[in-house]
Amino acid sequence: MRAPSRPKRRRRERGVNFIGVAILLALAAGFYWLVVFGAVHWENHELRAVIGQACNIAYQEVDDRRVRQFIVTRSDEMFGYDYEEFGMRKHGSKINFEPDDLILERSKIPPAMRIRLSYTRTVKLPIIGGERQLAFNIDVTQDLSPVKY
Repeated sequence: MRAPSRPKRRRRERGVNFIGVAILLALAAGFYWLVVFGAVHWENHELRAVIGQACNIAYQEVDDRRVRQFIVTRSDEMFGYDYEEFGMRKHGSKINFEPDDLILERSKIPPAMRIRLSYTRTVKLPIIGGERQLAFNIDVTQDLSPVKY
């Protein structure tokens, strides 16, 4: 005796549907954002780490000018580059800010250091064309009270 045969399942018709197109467009937009803006945000994250190091240095260094100089030289080491223009070698930086844009505040009670920096970056948009200005604000506070063991 033969077992009763099961009805064959029909394969679903494959094609383009709205959800598939929406997912594909979302993935393409995410990839575009990552390529265009990812490096700029990563460099902002690295600059935030440099400012955090400067706050840690402020624990032993009482002169704010030296802390400011540490931030300027370290950011120039990380983001600076050399280029040639009209036969002359010049130095540029991916992140441009004036040393006066750095705001360093020390408080006595409780002992703390606060460093703030605001700067803008211009990003060129491939495919679409044009440029976009991105504003970044970094605000780092560090407690400078002595460690009690």
